[in-house]
Amino acid sequence: DRADRADRVDNARRRLSFKEQKELAELEARIERDERRQAEIETELVAGATDSQVVLRLYTERETLTARLAADLDRWAELAELI
Repeated sequence: DRADRADRVDNARRRLSFKEQKELAELEARIERDERRQAEIETELVAGATDSQVVLRLYTERETLTARLAADLDRWAELAELI
């Protein structure tokens, strides 16, 4: 009985569709790019700490990146579970 259930669970796992594979690849690239940009922003914040306009622009960009990264990482985890 347990072996039958285990087989059914394994069979229930599916492969990613072409669209999901493409989405996963795009997510991975975007996550990598956004993480690199976040590191650049941190460096720029230190360098431009005396210019309030620069700090505000960078802070806003960092907040946007952080939110997008969180959503992208959640979706990446969902797709990775299907693999």
